[in-house]
Formats: sequence, C-alpha cells, structure tokens
Amino acid sequence: LIAAHLLSKRGDRDHVALLLGILASAISFVAVNPSLLFASCEFIEGFIRDGAFHGSFGKEGGAVLSELAANLLNLMGPALALVVCVAPLYAVGLLIGGRQKSEILFVFSAVVGFIFILSSVHFTHVRYAIPLLPPLLILVGKMLADSINATSVLVRYVGRVTAFAAVVFSALYTVAGNLQFTFDSRKSATAWIEQNAPAGSKIEVTSYGPTLRHGRFII
Repeated sequence: LIAAHLLSKRGDRDHVALLLGILASAISFVAVNPSLLFASCEFIEGFIRDGAFHGSFGKEGGAVLSELAANLLNLMGPALALVVCVAPLYAVGLLIGGRQKSEILFVFSAVVGFIFILSSVHFTHVRYAIPLLPPLLILVGKMLADSINATSVLVRYVGRVTAFAAVVFSALYTVAGNLQFTFDSRKSATAWIEQNAPAGSKIEVTSYGPTLRHGRFII
C-alpha cells in the first residue's frame, strides 16, 4: 500500500485512503489470527519457532523458489497456471505503456515482497504459496477482462475461450482434488486397522496419520 501510494502521482495521493487501507489490513490480519487477541505471546513464539525450524533445513534460495513454483502449480492446476504465467507479462506491458501504473505496482509489490520474505525461510510448504494467489489472479482477471472487451474480434474470441477453459479446467481440477481427499489412504488405513488389528495393539501414528480410537488401541 505504501509503495503504491508513493509511486502514484502527487495529485492522486489520498492519505486518508492509505490510512484506511492499512487499518483494514491490520483488522483482517487479526481477524484471521484471533490468537493474537487471546494469546499474543504464544502466537509470536510459534511464529518464531516455525521460522527457526524451517531455517534449519538450510536450503538455498533457488531451491525455495522452485518449490514455491511447484506449490503454486499444485494449487492452481496446469490450465490456470498457464494463464497466470502470461498475466504478469501483460501487466508489464501496461506498465511500459503508462496505463494504471499505481494499481499494477501495488499488485506487483504484493507478489515481489512476499517472495522476498519467503526466500529467507529456506523452506516452503504448500500453504505458504496461498497468499500469492490473490494478486496473481487479479492480474489474470485484468488481462481477461481487457481481452474480452477489446475492439479486435480475434482478441475477444481468444479472451472468451481462455476464460471459459480456465474456469472449466479449474472446476475439474477442484473436483479431482476433492475426490482424492474423499478416498484418502489414511481413511482406508483406519478402516483396515479397526477391522483387522486386535484390541490393545500398539500403533504408532504420525501427526498426519489416521485417527484411531484410544480406548481400543495403544497409540
């Protein structure tokens, strides 16, 4: 927000809007992390421990960025990921043309700033890539909206086909992901153990393992 504010024209700068934007961001952050209100010390301690644990992996920055790209591909699916790769190039073209400079810079600051922060933790999890999706999809929406409303018939046709294909393939990708979790191997393992393992068996379960009844088994 501050970067977009400073890079905009002096006459277009609205200080009240900047303060409201920062306040809204702070409220949103607290709203999705309510532990800050009730256990702020524990939240900060967990945040530091999480960073220290991931830092102990000692991976190079290049490996982190490649894992981040793989996680983004996993989150979006190949069809939407292909469109996302083109959208930043279109946004750069808008910047070169001098159109909507402050808006594009605001979105880019979110992407570049987050990647810069993430490159210091030396480890990526799929959930770490989620904050990159909103700004990237904003660029996709801008590109498709401009192409659908373009004066050229060919550009309008390509934009509509691309938007339709991205929505359909993304829907199918979502359904496939839901089916994968519906038939999760952990559920199958739980059913097999409860049917075949004798009562009182000692079973080691990891943090992502199946949920078993403690009364029947020794976990």
